[in-house]
Amino acid sequence: LQRKDLTPFEGVRAQNIVLDRSHPNEMLVGLNQRDKKVFDMHRVNLETGESKLDTQNPGDVQGWEPDPAFVIRAAIAANQTDGSQTLRVRDAAAAPWRDVMSWSDEESVSLVGFAPDAKSLYLETSIGSDVAKLVRVNASNGKTLETLASDPRCDAGEAEIDQATHRVQAVAFTYGRREWKVLDPAVKSAFEDLAKLHPGDFIVTSRDRKDQKWIVAHVVDDGPVQTSIYDRKNRKLTPLFVNQPELEKYVLCKRDAVTIPTRDGLTMVSYLTLPKGVPQKSLPMVLLVHGGPWGRDVWGYDSQAQWLANRGYAVLQPNFRASTGFGKKFLHLGDKQWGATMQDDLTDAVKWAINQGYADPKRVAIMGGSYGGYATLAGLTFTPELYACGVDIVGPSNLKTLLEATPPYWATMRKMFYMRMGDVD
Repeated sequence: LQRKDLTPFEGVRAQNIVLDRSHPNEMLVGLNQRDKKVFDMHRVNLETGESKLDTQNPGDVQGWEPDPAFVIRAAIAANQTDGSQTLRVRDAAAAPWRDVMSWSDEESVSLVGFAPDAKSLYLETSIGSDVAKLVRVNASNGKTLETLASDPRCDAGEAEIDQATHRVQAVAFTYGRREWKVLDPAVKSAFEDLAKLHPGDFIVTSRDRKDQKWIVAHVVDDGPVQTSIYDRKNRKLTPLFVNQPELEKYVLCKRDAVTIPTRDGLTMVSYLTLPKGVPQKSLPMVLLVHGGPWGRDVWGYDSQAQWLANRGYAVLQPNFRASTGFGKKFLHLGDKQWGATMQDDLTDAVKWAINQGYADPKRVAIMGGSYGGYATLAGLTFTPELYACGVDIVGPSNLKTLLEATPPYWATMRKMFYMRMGDVD
């Protein structure tokens, strides 16, 4: 096996890697080689290792998108004055960029890719809606041409795209567990098979050039991820390997999706893991708080939850306000609420577990990393009567020094931090 360093530049970070089936010998990659604060896109020859500057970042672009000809023609830029973002498009590699549409920090918009005609774009956007929908917009003026998929409970997630035609064929929505909405009848039976042939939630990771054999990963909550090959003609799923074979030696616990009400009428999608072999009531419990906070817990195998459950603890993982994936209202209700209503949600989750009979009120711990570590410190400070102890994993205790310590390449995101956390100065 030969290895080749395609970005052999000391102190340079690589991200935004883009590959294209029609250009198998090339890769697009973002590098902060010229300026540590921003990422220019480089085109790398995978055979020779030669790297050339493809598109220079003017200083505010966070992400890029190539068209079906593998030419970078779309970008999303962030305004550091007001936190707004802008979609920019150009007609060719040498053509000037133009602003097509802008939106405030309240909105959620992400590029999925160019449509097959190269004149329209697929976006996942919350503009005009609480949740992000999958839409197709005119690349010239940003106007919505059609809405392809949506779910009133949660934002649109992973999109399955035919790499040969650049057509979106299905999109995932994750409320409690991942559900697929199929847009292309050509793959309908395949997605139905993949949902029936294995009990886990699946994603398609690769497809052969004839589109007859797919590599598929199934995620479960009580074991490793299984990677399989799916034969579309024979409608057969053949296991290839699991990512952590040692886990198959153990009996692991189920991790169920539950919904928990907050004191002000919101609903938190949460995950509850109960230990095996003991009565399922009055258990010692760990409230395991996710980091971010602009992220979320999802269903599947969780090593920390399983480790704690193996030791006899119930584990509760709430998606509190400010968690992503449940619409912009739920996300932005967490703005400037660190240690306030975000912390109230965690308190409400603990009280729910006590009222349901799962948790012993005298034996509840709070634990988490990053923002979860901050929530641990806040929980022990503001509601010490609720917790017997806490475990803070790399949690910030001072928000001012946290923002001062952010790396240079977070420059395009720093305004978002101030808007969502508050002007800590």
